[in-house]
Amino acid sequence: MVKHTRQTGFRLAGLATLLLLSGCSRGISVRTHYDPAGTSISTSYQSFAWLTPAPGASRTEPDGLEATVRLATESALVAKGYALIPLAPHFRMGWHYTTGPTEVTALYLYYPYTWGRWFPGGGVNFSGSYRTELPAGTLLLDAVDASTNELVWRSTALLKLDDNPAIRTRQVTEAISKMIARFPRP
Repeated sequence: MVKHTRQTGFRLAGLATLLLLSGCSRGISVRTHYDPAGTSISTSYQSFAWLTPAPGASRTEPDGLEATVRLATESALVAKGYALIPLAPHFRMGWHYTTGPTEVTALYLYYPYTWGRWFPGGGVNFSGSYRTELPAGTLLLDAVDASTNELVWRSTALLKLDDNPAIRTRQVTEAISKMIARFPRP
């Protein structure tokens, strides 16, 4: 017979919490790309806004995903010290979630911005020979310089969104938290 004490109960509760938290982050792989020698995000950027989709552009995503992405991104950037200013920001944020394999160049048709000079084939016109495909389940966040309209930072997280809206919200919030943790401070 196992004797349970209050201390054993606390240990089991702590272990259960640890397992639950580690289970949430399992499966979220985050990658970030930016040019540390390029436009200095940390010293020149203080404020952000959201990119505006190109006229007639459309995409499909699970219900409620846009609101969740925006809220999580705004909260994470404000916590880092950036101000959300819709008019005349220093940079603009864009996002995508791929439900199937997606070629990256197709994303530039939704938000009309250009590759940063440091991306392969970058600059104002990207090389048609440079192709990269994002797998299904990729959440992508882009930061675009507001004055040059060039991509200056990109982060991707690979995750399979749950059908349950509450779990999906936690997944997206955790992924964005990990992504923005890699964004420089002002």
